[in-house]
Amino acid sequence: MKKRGLSQVIESVLLVLVTIVAVFIIAGFLMPWIREQLDKTSCVKYNDALYFDEDMGYNCRNGTNYYFSVGVKNLAEKEAEELESIVLSFEGEGKQVAVTIADGASKSDIRMLNASEQKLVMPRNPPEVYTYVYEGKENYTRASLYPKIKSGLCAKNDELLRILSCRAGTTLDVA
Repeated sequence: MKKRGLSQVIESVLLVLVTIVAVFIIAGFLMPWIREQLDKTSCVKYNDALYFDEDMGYNCRNGTNYYFSVGVKNLAEKEAEELESIVLSFEGEGKQVAVTIADGASKSDIRMLNASEQKLVMPRNPPEVYTYVYEGKENYTRASLYPKIKSGLCAKNDELLRILSCRAGTTLDVA
């Protein structure tokens, strides 16, 4: 009886085809994961860009009004255009509230300090700093900043503000 086997050419072709199929299957799983990881890195440049400015003498509370100065640094023009809004998270006593600051927004619970108009302005170009007044209903002890860019909400940056009572002599408008 004669044994017939696969020729070496057919074996090589089949091996190449199996390898190509394996590469496509692996790529089908890896590509979405890689895309997700790259989207996360787009937020890295915003982590150090937003900060609570301590030089203005605010970042405090007076009763239920919270005063805070938000600034932007180290942000290129293209990156500034990607910044859609800033989400400010207040936390304390088991409660948390998020407030969004976006250009042109008009809200009843947050406003610009000493502003004649009600529309919010967001810092975009270094070294811009704006001071806002949030009319809270709870006792919050901490605040954090979250940049929101066109591709989504970024993780909290390293800025964590401990909210204390405003010092005597701090100019507070009560518009």
